[in-house]
Amino acid sequence: MEYDLTELHKWSKALRDRSIKNLQKFLQIEINLGVKFAGLAKQYLEVGDLGHHETCTQNAVAALDAIDQLKDRLPP
Repeated sequence: MEYDLTELHKWSKALRDRSIKNLQKFLQIEINLGVKFAGLAKQYLEVGDLGHHETCTQNAVAALDAIDQLKDRLPP
């Protein structure tokens, strides 16, 4: 079976570009979620709701962990 390397390269680049865009969108969503959860955690702490404060804090940290694990996959 013979392959057109030029065509394969073009498809590979298109898939990589789409993958990078999707990763950028995902990371931006995680940033937004992390900031919102951190803000909620602060508000819950201020009103003395320690259960929701802890849950929101854990969610904010989870968002940071996801960002930390995936950020190196972005091209320089």
